[in-house]
Amino acid sequence: MKKAISGLVLFSLAGFLAAGLSGRLLIFLVCFPLAAWALLAALILAAAALFLRLGRRGRTAFIFLAAAAVFLAAVRGLLVTSADPAERRSSLSDLTSLPYLSWVKSRGEAGEQGAAILDRARAGEGLNLYSPRHLPAAFLIDREGEVVRSWSLDYFGGEGWHHVAPAGDGGLFAIVRDRGLLRLDRGSNLVWAFPGRAHHDLAISPDGEIFLLLSQEELVRWRGIPLPVVNDLIVRLSPEGELQEEIPLYPLLADRVTAERVKLIYRDLLKPARVLDFIKARLRSRPPLADHLPYDIFHVNTLGLLGRDLPGVGEEGDILFCSLMLDLVGTIDREGSAVTWSWGPGELDKPHQPTIVENGNILIFDNGYFRGWSRVIELDPAAGEIVWEYTASPPEKFFTATRGGAQRLAGGNTLITESNSGYVFEVTPEGEKVWEFYSPEIDGDSGSRAAIYRMTRLDF
Repeated sequence: MKKAISGLVLFSLAGFLAAGLSGRLLIFLVCFPLAAWALLAALILAAAALFLRLGRRGRTAFIFLAAAAVFLAAVRGLLVTSADPAERRSSLSDLTSLPYLSWVKSRGEAGEQGAAILDRARAGEGLNLYSPRHLPAAFLIDREGEVVRSWSLDYFGGEGWHHVAPAGDGGLFAIVRDRGLLRLDRGSNLVWAFPGRAHHDLAISPDGEIFLLLSQEELVRWRGIPLPVVNDLIVRLSPEGELQEEIPLYPLLADRVTAERVKLIYRDLLKPARVLDFIKARLRSRPPLADHLPYDIFHVNTLGLLGRDLPGVGEEGDILFCSLMLDLVGTIDREGSAVTWSWGPGELDKPHQPTIVENGNILIFDNGYFRGWSRVIELDPAAGEIVWEYTASPPEKFFTATRGGAQRLAGGNTLITESNSGYVFEVTPEGEKVWEFYSPEIDGDSGSRAAIYRMTRLDF
């Protein structure tokens, strides 16, 4: 038994050294769990050997077992998430998966589709751009729900478009999640493609440069501890789709990563089947951490550029962002060197799409993932106060656990996307609905409706 214990200890030490010194993500993901399990096996064997050696010395054996129990309790305290509800609130969000389904439970009557309400006198003018989550296509519709223009291009083999944005010349930008960004002309012809793990959002500067969200798996250091994470990056592209700059967000937000999150990551690493998951993903040329949410430490879902100076918030050209996992909206200076303003923890619950409105306030879609109902708020960022809020009556009638968006329109109304219901509606400042739209793509077998990540009202 001594040889087995010695072999396991040596294997464990070698594994920990390889994990800590290699700096390679996959080596860490494989070596650290194997080393931890080898050390645990060695401890169990050593405990068994000692217990057998003690034989009938009951008192000594009892003391040993009590000491072992204390040791195991200490390990549990390091790896198991806190029982405090305030701390577990953010932890549970990482483990409950935030599903991004293409087909969702249908809201409204099964036959409802297109524009169901239209108050012509109070509803805003313009056309509405959206993409059904399951299709590599986008549609521009009028207030009656009729398609005015459409784009379609299956460039990445059946992958639906995650988000679309107008290119300004009748063309379109389309994000294909984890595959890249497409630039199409008005006839759906490909102008250029930028490959990469693009997701959620992009922003266009006045001179035509494109700011895009990417994700990247990395082995970072958290207070000296190696930590495998899915890090978000902001990349700046030329108008021709050429990479100009990368801004990694971990250095800017590392101080907001909590010990609770680190426990979650290490706890997930030690799941017996996880090593095989990592290896299988790599053999299939897939990112090993992509399907495991504890590692997605920021989950940034919004990217915007300040169009003017906002005292206390940022200067023209600074970057506005939203981190779902941190319940945070904030701004980053144009050089990408620091977070200049932030707000949200303790108030927001898995938010999306902060945007600057005309008066300098910030409109935010607050999902209410744990609360069980959504709202749209307008924040005075200088005072840190909510000055306007839309909720349904009762509040539970308006809810999307994931995704979602809101846009303040020129006349003061607000366009709201309840993504996971495939439902979009427009409300007045008093909260009255003056337009609503149901995604017309319905699965005939299940009655599920196609999700809409975000709808955008365009002025023409």
